[in-house]
Amino acid sequence: MRRSGLLVFAAVILILGLLTVPLLVKPARGPKTVVVVVLDTVGFSGVFSKPEQAPFLAQLAGDSAQFTNAFSTAPWTKPSIASVLTASLPASHGVQHPRSRLSGEAETMAEYFSKHDFATAGFVSHTFIGPKTDYRRGFQVYEQARFGGHVHDAITSAEVTTRGLEWLKKLRGPEGAANRDAFLFLHYFDPHYNYKHHPAFSQTDWYKGSLSDSMQYREFRERSSTLSDDDLRYIRGLYGEEIRFTDRQLEKLYRGLAEAGATKDLVLVVTGDHGEAFREHKHMGHGYLLYNELVHVPLLLHAPGRIAPQAVPYPVSTLEIFPTIVDLLAMPQLGSRLDGASFLPLVEGEEAGWGDRMPLFEVEYHTRKVGVVHWPWKVIFDQDSSVWEVYNIETDQAEAKELEASTRDVPAVVEAKERITRYISQESVVAPKATLPPIEYSDKEIEKLKTLGYMM
Repeated sequence: MRRSGLLVFAAVILILGLLTVPLLVKPARGPKTVVVVVLDTVGFSGVFSKPEQAPFLAQLAGDSAQFTNAFSTAPWTKPSIASVLTASLPASHGVQHPRSRLSGEAETMAEYFSKHDFATAGFVSHTFIGPKTDYRRGFQVYEQARFGGHVHDAITSAEVTTRGLEWLKKLRGPEGAANRDAFLFLHYFDPHYNYKHHPAFSQTDWYKGSLSDSMQYREFRERSSTLSDDDLRYIRGLYGEEIRFTDRQLEKLYRGLAEAGATKDLVLVVTGDHGEAFREHKHMGHGYLLYNELVHVPLLLHAPGRIAPQAVPYPVSTLEIFPTIVDLLAMPQLGSRLDGASFLPLVEGEEAGWGDRMPLFEVEYHTRKVGVVHWPWKVIFDQDSSVWEVYNIETDQAEAKELEASTRDVPAVVEAKERITRYISQESVVAPKATLPPIEYSDKEIEKLKTLGYMM
């Protein structure tokens, strides 16, 4: 047989042999599990300036994309969490006051995932985002942690963890829909004042002063201007204990996810809704200012096998979490009424043009301020006084030195001011908040919220 004939014969035999071998099919991924965790009153410095204060979170950061310059959209809980859930700024979703309702035009994360056949559940621990509010839209299960008295006097993180894991294990258990995709939203409130002492994580045994962890906020606020250095250190210590306790709950959550088999195709996001001030800029607490101690927050994107561990220094906003998860899972894109876009390209190394993005944050409660970051500049505008503030947060993260006079003509500062001016003047953005009836709270809820400084 000629050489060419041998080659043809061999090729035929090879093809026939291949036809008898089963085709190799790439194994399908397991059911998707999306978990979004919001740590109340936890700013970036609260967990990453002292890694020992949140050891599990530090460990998780090493296995995640960690955004070292992530910014919340507001310095208090209700509007900032609304932004996480809707990918919208406060003036768009309409939540800027304790009684504000969430705009019906803003699709929530739970509504989106429910529409795409995910099981959805949320376990929260504050009246502001509890079951009576619009935040429950799209959740098939949405529950508030049980507590006696008021949540500010309770410890709730353990129950939030337990109930979240119970729901997921039931969903994925023998009697559950084992292949059902799942979206779980958890809100940990314990780091918020009133700070509770946790003996297992004590940072305050040395203190001999007159303050205690049982002090109510009204008394604390009245005494805040006379606090000694030891008093302030003690308060920071209690706050650190709360973070350490909450960090332990995060560790318990992650172990539970692994036991439920949910880490095989997991997207876990951990972020803060805002930070806390301890006399920075002469302020205690949170709610009214836009400095870094309040709007610079932790943000981790953990997706084993999908996202390479890395530190991402470019500025991003927490309102971009929602579109990023959708992008990461290659799901149908969200609608056009969004203020945030996916930062997945940034994680995947496509950095071109990212320096032009400007995370925006605002507060319209007690005061009216809008700020943006246009790296390395941060610009804040007080609408009541028409005063601008400019800081270089690359060299001055504490925003101790205002630079308005020397930076007036810097192009990035000019662009940041223009961004703020445009935002304030957008009538289409601010329209929704005027049409919705306010949320009704009970007399008991109102009185307690007033004692905590909320104007109802």
